[in-house]
Amino acid sequence: MSDDQYNPIYIQLVPEDEKKVEQNILEESDYLKAAFRLKLDEVVGDTSDENLLKMQREPMWSDVLPIDGVYTFELATELPVYLPQIENKFEYVLRVGASKLFVCLRMVKAFYGTGLPENRGLSYYLTHRMGLKQLVQAESPIGIHPIPIKTFVSKRYVVLGEKAEPILRDHYKRWRNEFIKDISHLMDSIQATSGNDARRLLAFSTIAGYPIIWITVNAKECHQIGGDVGAIAFRPLENIGGEKVPILQSFLSQEDAITVHQRSLSLARSFNHYGYSGLSILQICIACETVLAQKFFEYIKLCGVSSNSIKDNKKNITFSQLLKIHLFSMVDVKKLQNSESILGKINWARGQRNDVVHEGGLQQRVTAKEIDEAIEAAESLIEFLLNVKFQPPGKTSS
Repeated sequence: MSDDQYNPIYIQLVPEDEKKVEQNILEESDYLKAAFRLKLDEVVGDTSDENLLKMQREPMWSDVLPIDGVYTFELATELPVYLPQIENKFEYVLRVGASKLFVCLRMVKAFYGTGLPENRGLSYYLTHRMGLKQLVQAESPIGIHPIPIKTFVSKRYVVLGEKAEPILRDHYKRWRNEFIKDISHLMDSIQATSGNDARRLLAFSTIAGYPIIWITVNAKECHQIGGDVGAIAFRPLENIGGEKVPILQSFLSQEDAITVHQRSLSLARSFNHYGYSGLSILQICIACETVLAQKFFEYIKLCGVSSNSIKDNKKNITFSQLLKIHLFSMVDVKKLQNSESILGKINWARGQRNDVVHEGGLQQRVTAKEIDEAIEAAESLIEFLLNVKFQPPGKTSS
């Protein structure tokens, strides 16, 4: 049978997984104890905009009282892929460093209601599959529409306090960041354990990879908090218009229209957005080194160096040499506005790149802002170099 031939077959995707949740697991997550009503199009956001703060909003969990002086918050999110079962179990708890994560492979979003035109059709229950029978009875005769959640992960925080919302304000960002870090560690560990079986896993280390965080307090009212609004919005928030339309059309006209440096800087932005700092820095360096080498070989060829000599020696020329020596020999760097700052940021990226390549990873904390600034610096240097027109020896380059 040819590998190029497609042979269709129907596949039943809903599994028969009616095995009961183990009793000891029921105590590990409040999301197993209730079905929480939510609306897909209503999220809690984080903003310092004074106009938004003045909008009327009911306090979160205003009627939820502490139990023996403490509140139990449970953060949860959905992974875009299935984690494997552990010992053939759909629900399990894993220690991740000092933390404890609950993992469930049978949670669902069960949509209910009559839908349009009576309502927007976006109300759902966040619940375990074992709770569907009760929900069907509650929503009879209309019924419910369960959509599987691939992997549901949650983590609890127990805090002393008198009211829930002030605690959330003070602690949420730290909790969220710790939670995401723990998930990333969990996925990395499964990848290292499972090898090729875990090839679909891709850990994210920023909120961009987990645009919705559910949070409940004392197993009561649940809210969904929006992290990356662009990822959860019901319409695109970006627009390509004006002078960018012809650029897009030119890229689409040919498969090789996008240059190496353009593709690398695009990847650098995406990697940075999702928390892959090392990969982002590598792409910044690829973009800069590619253009530096291209212009340097163009320059020395004009100076009389033969094509064979360039071919035989090009692999011996390093990024460091191109950036710190050859750049200054072929152009007047002072013509690049803010050259000292720009080259400093690119050299910073080169140093970080060396740590990734030679030490196996970044050796110091790197922020998304630092990487964004390095990307902007790379764009400035590349634009400057591509506009340089070399002249034969004896004439001045423009």
